[in-house]
Amino acid sequence: MNDQKINKNPLLGCFEIATFMREGPQRFFEGKKAMWRSFLIAALNIPLLLISMPYVYAAKENLQTSTLSLITLLFLIKVIVVMIVGLVLIYYFCHLTRRKDNFVYYITVANWSALIGIVIFTPIIILLHFGIKSYEDLYPAIILLGIYSYAYSTFVLKHTLKLPWELAVFLMVCLMAINETAFDFIYALAS
Repeated sequence: MNDQKINKNPLLGCFEIATFMREGPQRFFEGKKAMWRSFLIAALNIPLLLISMPYVYAAKENLQTSTLSLITLLFLIKVIVVMIVGLVLIYYFCHLTRRKDNFVYYITVANWSALIGIVIFTPIIILLHFGIKSYEDLYPAIILLGIYSYAYSTFVLKHTLKLPWELAVFLMVCLMAINETAFDFIYALAS
C-alpha cells in the first residue's frame, strides 16, 4: 500500500481505524487467502446480533405481530443480503473507476473492522441484558454509535480504495440506503 514498510498487525490496524489513523488500513495482509479468512472475523458479529434480537424485538412495536425466531431469521438474512448487495455495488464502482485491484483488500479490511463494532456495541448489550438500562434509554447512544460506525467505514473505503472523501461518503450513503431499505423491508414483512 505504501512505499515504507508497515508492520502487518490486523488488531493494531483495527485500533488505528477506530481512531482514524491513516496507517490503520495498511496493517492488514493482502490477497485472496487473507480476504477469505477475514470473513471469519466478520462472522463474530452474528452472536452479537443473536443476543441483541430479543431487545430489538421487545422495543419495536411493529415487530410484535411475528415470532422472535422469525424476526431473528429475517435479520440474519438481511445481514447476508445487505453484505452481498453492498459488495456488488462496491465491485461495480471499482470496475467503473479501474480500482478492481483494491477490491479484495477492501473486503479484508472491512471484515476486520467489524471487530470495532463488536467492541463498541457490546457494552450496550450488557446494559440491556442485565436490565441496567432500557432500549429506549440507550437508543440515542445506539444512534451515535451507528453514526460512528458509518464514519469509520467511510474511512476504510477512502483509504483502501484510494478515493477522495466525496466519493467515499457517496458510497457509504449508498450502502446506508441499502441497509435502511432492508430494515424497512423487514418491518413491512413483520407487520
